[in-house]
Amino acid sequence: MQIKICGLKYLQNIQEVAKLQPDMIGLIFYPGSPRFLNTSKTNLSSLKKIPPTVKKVGVFVNPPYEEVEEKVDSVGLDYIQLHGNESPTFCARLKEDLPIQLIKALGIDEKMNFEICKSFEPVVDYFLFDTKSPKHGGTGIAYPWEWLSPYPMYSSKPFVLSGGIDISLLKQNISTCNPIPWAIDLSSKLERSVGKKDLYKVEEIISYVRTL
Repeated sequence: MQIKICGLKYLQNIQEVAKLQPDMIGLIFYPGSPRFLNTSKTNLSSLKKIPPTVKKVGVFVNPPYEEVEEKVDSVGLDYIQLHGNESPTFCARLKEDLPIQLIKALGIDEKMNFEICKSFEPVVDYFLFDTKSPKHGGTGIAYPWEWLSPYPMYSSKPFVLSGGIDISLLKQNISTCNPIPWAIDLSSKLERSVGKKDLYKVEEIISYVRTL
């Protein structure tokens, strides 16, 4: 199971977390997020020096194509994660033009209609399911994982489990999660302050997931 530590806002903390060797780190390029990574204040060349074993995920909400293209080049992104109302056509263009893998995030609630996945199936590599919110994620609120049970009837794509996950929630519920996620997305529950991860919590949950 892959581990993605998302919402890293400060360069030193990004470098410290990268040394703990998660599979991915998530960098948010949506100005409406409190975890927005302001690249005008960040040494982008330092981000490119993150070990290649730690993949960089750029998180966007309804971005212009040119912005995504620029960030892929300047930051050296490996994945693009889209949290807005992006169309399958937009996703197809990114996949065709840029050297990235694509994650489409969808908000989930008890009325979730997984039919929406079918239109994205040919043009994305993964789906991510987060607690539905007008804030485009980042609520820190978990949802019942049994809501995901219909998913395999609509898509064969691997998916990322997101939404208020900490080590306690994982220990209590991961064995009952069906289908099994390809990756877990971890953010607010590992923080010392907004956008700054607690290294002990990060190391603890990485060690636990590696045993699964």
